[in-house]
Amino acid sequence: MNYKAQLSSDIPVTNPKQDAYGFAGFARNLAKAIRVTPSPHGLVMAINGPWGAGKSSLLNLVKFDLQTIHENDCPIIIEFNPWWFNGHDQLASQLLSQFGVKLRNESATLLKVGELMAEYSGALSKAVALTTGTPWIDKPVSALLKLLKRKTKDVPQLKAEIAKLLQTSARRVLFIIDDLDRLTPDEIREVFKVVKALADFPNVIYLLSFDKRVVAEALAKSLNVDGNAYLEKIVQASFALPVVDRPRLQRKFFADLDALIDSLPAAKFDSTYWGNVYLDGLDHFIRKPRDVIRLINALTVTYPPVAGEVNPVDYIALEFVRVFLPAAYEAIRDNKEMFTGVIGHAGPEREAIAEFHQKWLGSLNERDRVPVTALMKRLFPKVESAIGRMGYGSDFLPRWRQDLRVCSPELFDIFFQFGVPDDHLTQAELTKFLELTSDLPVLIETLKAAKQVARSDGRSKARDYVDRLSKLGPDDITAQQAERLIEAVFALDEDLLTAADDRGGTMRVPNSWRVMWLLNHLLERIPETDRAGLLRHCIREGQSYSTMINVVGRLGEAVSDPSKRKDWMAGIDDATVLDLKAAVVSRLDAADLQRLLTSDDAQLVLFNWSSWTDPAPLRARLALAIEDDALLTVLLPKFLGTGTVQVLGDRVGRTTYHIDPRDLERYFDLEHLLTRTQALLPTLHADSLVKIAVEKYARGMERMRAGLPTARGIFDDED
Repeated sequence: MNYKAQLSSDIPVTNPKQDAYGFAGFARNLAKAIRVTPSPHGLVMAINGPWGAGKSSLLNLVKFDLQTIHENDCPIIIEFNPWWFNGHDQLASQLLSQFGVKLRNESATLLKVGELMAEYSGALSKAVALTTGTPWIDKPVSALLKLLKRKTKDVPQLKAEIAKLLQTSARRVLFIIDDLDRLTPDEIREVFKVVKALADFPNVIYLLSFDKRVVAEALAKSLNVDGNAYLEKIVQASFALPVVDRPRLQRKFFADLDALIDSLPAAKFDSTYWGNVYLDGLDHFIRKPRDVIRLINALTVTYPPVAGEVNPVDYIALEFVRVFLPAAYEAIRDNKEMFTGVIGHAGPEREAIAEFHQKWLGSLNERDRVPVTALMKRLFPKVESAIGRMGYGSDFLPRWRQDLRVCSPELFDIFFQFGVPDDHLTQAELTKFLELTSDLPVLIETLKAAKQVARSDGRSKARDYVDRLSKLGPDDITAQQAERLIEAVFALDEDLLTAADDRGGTMRVPNSWRVMWLLNHLLERIPETDRAGLLRHCIREGQSYSTMINVVGRLGEAVSDPSKRKDWMAGIDDATVLDLKAAVVSRLDAADLQRLLTSDDAQLVLFNWSSWTDPAPLRARLALAIEDDALLTVLLPKFLGTGTVQVLGDRVGRTTYHIDPRDLERYFDLEHLLTRTQALLPTLHADSLVKIAVEKYARGMERMRAGLPTARGIFDDED
């Protein structure tokens, strides 16, 4: 992907058009002083400011003014970056070497200076390296010259000759030395020794840039002197970098952030929520220009892979925490259960969560504690519920999921991963899927294909579609899209979900429930006056008999018990429900019985089918069906009930099985069914589910004959 927002790598601005912090005016005045100060004789100027405040940008703007606007009287500019070199001799010799090389490319006069400087740079640099510039601690220069086997007068004479040539030059020389505060204390000392030793050359100006506090402390450590007093002896004109006001920093950050967000897949950006989050805790962290750069650089790298899949406001807020408070970020990342979801109004759980948050928030430094606490309460309603005044119920969870919030347990992990997991149904995929509703056959085939895509935990991609569609808000899906999706679910000639789809998570949820939740949600998007007609159409044209049974069965329950009526049932009266039942029975009577009996919802289909019509014809058809061994081995396990037994002290429970013969009495002759199942036993594999079903049915028949309980939940000793 090509993103409009580029990684800045902390690059300083180079011209006034890029100046977002108002440095241009200050730079013009400084450039003017460099040009017009009368007879500068080794003038040393310094720009003082903390790291990340924009010193390098200011130096670039000074150079721009000198080279672009005043090119006719622009001084010869020599830039020296001392942190490119190491060692005492290198710093001194490299500075002098650059001086000489630069001058040799200028006038004849300066060419001579350059040649002299190049010839004797070694001697001069060693002289400088052994002198601190402070009389009472300097080593005698004569001793140095003896070491170099030169006459005592050679270096002073050379210096005088160079000074004379510089005095006659029509152009000034500007030495710019940036990033002094990046050096070690001893290296800082060496640079200032060089500047001190060469500071009295005529027509030479030094413009230094550093954090005065850092440099003064380094000089004090290296020289054992008062660092500030030492600086005052060397620097004649010191300027504090203009402080960038908060509005300028905000405008710069917002402009860069807009460029990044606009270049990526669209995501809901709630401006009101953003304003509250920013003012609660984010504005607190932006103090200087480099803070803006660090944040934008971080977001430029980490946000694109998850754009469209997470709430952008929440993600930006968490990146603030990661960049400025890494320990706090880790506390959030490593304690998902303490931040996501909801909690009750009182009890041990609430007290434990409150204690956790009070402890880690209390560990923050005092300056950050209040804004970070406010930010956490805004991002995570669970935190607000635990230590604040507001409470949130489980009815908020669907909305948080829909808004892609970090407080949603389903989405939390994505915020802390560099990209979207392969098992996650992306927002882009969901959007594309909804676009397929304009082509019903393609939509149906897409659902079938999704069923074949297995996730790492065994669930299918089709379940992801069902779960996500069930949580879409009214603004996320149109009535027409909802209608096509309902038609697609009814039209499937196979189960929408796999057997593994009812597992996973903290509890087992039957597939029929998931599909019903989806249909309930979709039907609410259909106008009340159109619902009955849509259901008639789906029953007449559809192929999913379990879906027909589920929907009409729920409608029938609401007729018997009005308390079970749901919003999606509005507009469907009792007479319409009877008509729909009759339509379903008609479809079942004409259906392929084998297909019905092999579906996952076979028991549900048989129960409602026999309840809505005379069961005698169905029993007759089933009597013939169980004569087919293959069909019987598929059908019987569908009546197998399961449970779990866990012995005290065990961590893992044991699955138990049972069949209550009375559940099958309405469909089969129980004795004949027993005969048929016993005939299958020799052909069945040990521990197969079919063999378990046959054995449990036989055991249930024994209990029934003996007058013992056979109801679900009653297990014999063999279980």
